[in-house]
Amino acid sequence: MPMLQGPSARVEVFLDQSNFYNGLLQQFGDGRYNFQNLVREVLRGRRLVGWNFYCGLIDSTLEPVPGQKQANFHNHLRVTAQRAALPLNMRLRPIAYPPGFPHCSRRPVEKGVDALLVQDIIVGAFDNRFDTALIISGDRDFAAVLEFLKVRFPKIGISTIYPNARRHLYDLVSQCFDEARLIDKHVHTRIKY
Repeated sequence: MPMLQGPSARVEVFLDQSNFYNGLLQQFGDGRYNFQNLVREVLRGRRLVGWNFYCGLIDSTLEPVPGQKQANFHNHLRVTAQRAALPLNMRLRPIAYPPGFPHCSRRPVEKGVDALLVQDIIVGAFDNRFDTALIISGDRDFAAVLEFLKVRFPKIGISTIYPNARRHLYDLVSQCFDEARLIDKHVHTRIKY
């Protein structure tokens, strides 16, 4: 069984921002969270060696108000991480906009964010950067890579914390994760903005 607890356990966090935000929004009506409180909640006494933040980047020329809000949030994360000496790695990919946006029926889509997250987990495992990979998402797309990691790197712990609104992840918990926590109303109270 991988070591998941204790102050010597090296934890690297992989946060899928859009998935996490939308899960909180669906479950609690508000997707906002306090970054420092979330860090404390997920670490639970373990040592943070990296916090990877994955997000689609809004084009502020096409969406000025959401773009400015996102830029403010990203700046807040950077400043908070710097003040708290948190190892924050922001991995942003431009959102793909359909031709004619916003005067078309198709919506913009995030492209390449999941692939970056998977790439970083695999490279981190090969480079022995962490004892536990903690994934904050409710996306089933990560199942194959997590199964690979459990076979190829059996000493690495794989943890997750996810909103109950992403319940479809539940069936993956036993086969992919060594530790899984739901964000219920008590956890949400501790991390909310």
